[in-house]
Amino acid sequence: MSIGILFQVLPADLEKRVKTALQALRDGILTDIQVISFFFKYFFERLEPMYRNNPIAANAIQESVKNQEIGLVVHRLVDVTMYINTLSDLKFENGVALKIPSLVFDKLQVIEDILLAHTTLTQILVDKKVKVKKLATILRWLAPITTIQTEEILEKVRDEDLALLDKNLKKIGF
Repeated sequence: MSIGILFQVLPADLEKRVKTALQALRDGILTDIQVISFFFKYFFERLEPMYRNNPIAANAIQESVKNQEIGLVVHRLVDVTMYINTLSDLKFENGVALKIPSLVFDKLQVIEDILLAHTTLTQILVDKKVKVKKLATILRWLAPITTIQTEEILEKVRDEDLALLDKNLKKIGF
């Protein structure tokens, strides 16, 4: 099974704004919850145009993420648990309990590289740039998402996807 969560190659202005927002996290201007909230709201909003004409995929994705939780950690920078009630109902809290499925990154640069389409989740797993607690649980909710993220679909929704990124960056002041 592929876990190649894919993102758009960004135009220079959007790439610069993403980098600036992530630097604001490093500099303490934005909190970890603000940045993780930005990322996952964008991540889930961008799925809707991809599954819009595929009700089977839409239902599979909605059901796979419903009532899930995931921890996101970047050493000395991010320590957040995300609770997914539905794709549009996300809650974020500081701290990650040991029992929670988690993605643990050594560096924020890895997340930046994924967002900027320089790498994929598959590649960072292969390269061991992320530690995963309870991988099977995370894969169960990522699997339906990967089925709709083809190069063809990404190209069809490119403008809408980039507009969503722009909107979410503006919400956090970038």
